Amino acid sequence: MKKLFPLLLCFALMVTACENKENDTTQSGGQSTTTEQIAYGTAGKMIIEMKDGPFESQDTITVALDTESQTISLTMMGVRFAEQMPITLTISADSVPYVQQEHTYAFEQDTVVLNMLIRQAKIPYPDCPLLKLKGMFDTESGELKLSGTFDHKIYGKMPMTYEGSAYE
Repeated sequence: MKKLFPLLLCFALMVTACENKENDTTQSGGQSTTTEQIAYGTAGKMIIEMKDGPFESQDTITVALDTESQTISLTMMGVRFAEQMPITLTISADSVPYVQQEHTYAFEQDTVVLNMLIRQAKIPYPDCPLLKLKGMFDTESGELKLSGTFDHKIYGKMPMTYEGSAYE
């Protein structure tokens, strides 16, 4: 059952539409403001440079753009740091500032404290911050590129790259 849950989670995500928009309109002192959050699902290849060579896996990352705060949040599903790792993790990097140029969102941050998602709850994961996160997401082509370094308490520093595309 434990091995089936991540597979079902990935399947449920793939069934959802590629683009999910939520508009929240509120009234404040007679003024109306609109917040738009846009979510995309991407599937691609993550490569983690381990001490004994590169570890490659197929991963799904959900990209959520918050147009009001101009931040991007990344939820990485199916993450493993080693072939022998018995379970996969769902981790998120939240509220990373972005710069938008037309349909391209570029983002970077020196240190991101990741969150593990367990039963719908986000739990800080300080044992593995993501260092020098840098990425680009293109809403027109659906292309997502990431790079950074996981600084894991047990496995040490592990450079990571990810390339994926949005799916429908």
